[in-house]
Amino acid sequence: MSIQPTRFTTLILVASLVLVYVTSQYLRSSLGVIAPNIAKELALNPQELAMLSSVFFACFALAQIPLGVMIDMMGPKRALLSTSLLAVAGSILFAIATSFEWLVVARALTGIGCSSFFMVPLIIYGNWFSKDKFSTLAGVQLGFGTMGALLASAPLAYLAADIGWRNTFFTSTYILIGILVCVVLFVKDAPAAPTTPKPQQNLWHMIASLPSVTRTRGFWHVFFLNGCGYAIFATFFALWGGPFLAKMHGLELEARGNTLIILAIGQIIGVFCWGPMDKVFGGYKKPVILGSIGLLITLCVFIAYVDMPLFYLKLWFFVFGFFCGYPPLIIGHGKSLFPAESVGRGMTLLNLANIGGVAIMQTIVGAILKAKLDVGYSFAQSFQMGIAAITILFIVALIMYAYAPEPNKDET
Repeated sequence: MSIQPTRFTTLILVASLVLVYVTSQYLRSSLGVIAPNIAKELALNPQELAMLSSVFFACFALAQIPLGVMIDMMGPKRALLSTSLLAVAGSILFAIATSFEWLVVARALTGIGCSSFFMVPLIIYGNWFSKDKFSTLAGVQLGFGTMGALLASAPLAYLAADIGWRNTFFTSTYILIGILVCVVLFVKDAPAAPTTPKPQQNLWHMIASLPSVTRTRGFWHVFFLNGCGYAIFATFFALWGGPFLAKMHGLELEARGNTLIILAIGQIIGVFCWGPMDKVFGGYKKPVILGSIGLLITLCVFIAYVDMPLFYLKLWFFVFGFFCGYPPLIIGHGKSLFPAESVGRGMTLLNLANIGGVAIMQTIVGAILKAKLDVGYSFAQSFQMGIAAITILFIVALIMYAYAPEPNKDET
């Protein structure tokens, strides 16, 4: 039987959870536009910059395993509020850190703290709304949440130029605390307590059951592609887009922000367009493969014309962002694989790929960039090779996904 919350309840619930994800997107993407400034202040090389960004995503990804257990044991809302304390601490530490090592610690704490800010809302949506609305709600969450990435482009650039990047992190911390208060006041795990309580399972049983979750039919097919879609976007937007624009086109802070915002806008439009495509196509696989092919073509264009003029690069950013908007469909496909009693563990394991892929891809690009620059390659050639490497990973994952089972319509 479908749950039909009132419009007001729906609005305030979704708004609170979207705002949580806005802060996660902002914090994870905030290095992209200001990375050259931080690198200059602390004398960081490309590999250190990559580590500073990827440690957020690596810790975020590793936190998914205990997070899934926390969600299934204590409920999604409590899990979110528990981890959010680390996000607050990490954001404050980043604002006051004066060495590379402390910045890394701060980003690690923030990554762990934000680890629940996407999965928990999706699980709550699953509790509140009928299954046929899930992909659309995932698209809404990702689409509006990406406003955080948009804020991490031109608005962050202007604010950082005005008050400094450290003060911007203090400001974002205050906003995060206010949003968490809204979660406390307005969010519930489900509209009512279940009439039949879930059987209680101890912590050891939850952890020991993780391997069985990964044996769910279709898990690995979805897992690897889920590790590419958002990761490719974040590799550009959350880290290497800023340095690329600075090196290749000589753009300063505000100009970099104005250019990267095009990428964010493209993705926002994309997620709202791609989110409901499972209904249009009658399943997940066809639109996921279509979106993947579009993304692959845009990557090949970039690799072939890495030194394209800025005007064409801006057009490319928009198209690239649009095709980076299809991951809600992969998430919907993944959710359809798991029974209710293991959905927390299953979804967070899939999210491990989603966020872990960012850490891997950003690190690959950084390592190739440093290695090639050290032996005399130009920045354009080095960056081209880095993007080519992650594109190959994407192709392999897409081939694997082509063999994924399509869930039955009545199961989605």
